[in-house]
Amino acid sequence: MFWLLLVLIIIVNLYLYFHYSKRSKQKIQTILDTPEIINEIKEIVRNHNDSKIVLKLMRDKYFLNTKEAILVLKRIKEEKK
Repeated sequence: MFWLLLVLIIIVNLYLYFHYSKRSKQKIQTILDTPEIINEIKEIVRNHNDSKIVLKLMRDKYFLNTKEAILVLKRIKEEKK
C-alpha cells in the first residue's frame, strides 16, 4: 500500500511539473509575441532602476512568477542586441 501511494504521488508530481512548465513557456511566448507588452516592459525598466521593483511590477501586472519574469527580461535583452 505504501509503495502504491508513493508511486501515485510521484506520478502526480511529474504531471503537475510538466503541465505547469508547458503553461509557463506558453505564457512567456505570448508576452514576447505581443509588441505592446514588450514596449510596456521596456518602459517599466526605463522608469525604475531597481531590479527588485521591476520584477515585482512585472509579476503583479502580467501574473508571472519570478522565474518567468526574469526569462522575459533576458529574452527582451537578447532581442535588443
